[in-house]
Order: sequence, then structure tokens, then C-alpha cells
Amino acid sequence: MRVLFYLDRLMHYHVATFQELERRIEEGGGEFILVSGKKNEAETGRVGISESVVRQHIFIPYKEWIWGTYTVRSQPSLPHLIESVTPDVVIVMGHVGSLTYWRLGKLAKKLGFKYVTWQCGYEYNAGSLKHELTKRFFRLFDHHLAYNTTIVSMVAFSGHMFLGRGLRQGRCISTSTLVVLL
Repeated sequence: MRVLFYLDRLMHYHVATFQELERRIEEGGGEFILVSGKKNEAETGRVGISESVVRQHIFIPYKEWIWGTYTVRSQPSLPHLIESVTPDVVIVMGHVGSLTYWRLGKLAKKLGFKYVTWQCGYEYNAGSLKHELTKRFFRLFDHHLAYNTTIVSMVAFSGHMFLGRGLRQGRCISTSTLVVLL
């Protein structure tokens, strides 16, 4: 099984998780590919790691626009990379504001890979626009990995993050870290 995991910024606290994922997937006969955003030279503040941390680590450019409390992202080369790598599973962060993640929902149907989101599981003070967008966004994914420790109680009540926003029952996997799931 070939697993491709994408995130915009690989942070220092992600390194051990992805190295362990690589080890476990390869130990089981699979292949792990980590793809992360390439640091913009002008970027300051929360800047991601710019050196490889696993054997197959690909860096791609991404764009980010911020309007007030909204962040819109685009990873224009990610769909083409996925088409050339042909993974069985694609895992992305659950950012509803990523234009590329919406495109990948259609690509998953076309190419037949499992499309998975890994996310915190809670949107603080989401307004009605984000609520509606999230409702549609969740339907793109085959599975949801949620790493918030209170996710089980959130799933149980229909007004909360997942079920209140269109997530189908049985599609959410509660985990404190992704490694626990594997």
C-alpha cells in the first residue's frame, strides 16, 4: 500500500510522528511518501522545516491568502504529483480553506484512492459560512482522523463539529495521534 501524506507546514513537533509512520508502513510492506509545503523565503513566524525528515519527502510550493479570520490556501502542483505517484491513500490536513483539497475530492473518485483528513476536530466560533462550507467539505472524505481528545463527545451530539456538519456516522476515528491508529 502506498500512502501519501500532505501538510502545508512540517513543524518540529511532527517529525517523530512521520518517522514512526514511515517505519510502521514500510515494516508492513507499504510505502510512505511525505509531501510538505516549500518554505517561502520571505516567510516569518510559524515557519516549517525545510529539510527532509523521511526517505521519500517531497517539497512543493503552496500559496496562502489571509482575509481577516479566513485563510485560503492552494497547492497547485499537488494534484499532478498525486496523479504521477498513484497512491492508494492520500491524507491531508482538514483545512476547509484549501482550494486544492476540494479538487482532490474529485480526483479521488477518478483515480480510486482513499481520501482521508487528519484534523483537530473542533472549529472555534465557526460562523454560518464556515459551517456550510465544512458541511460540504466533510463529504469529500472517505475517513476522518481526529486528534482532539474531546472528539468522542463532540461526535455524540448532532449540533457539534462532525455530525452537525454532515459527517456520516462511522466515518470518524478518534485518535490522540495518527500513530495510535496504525
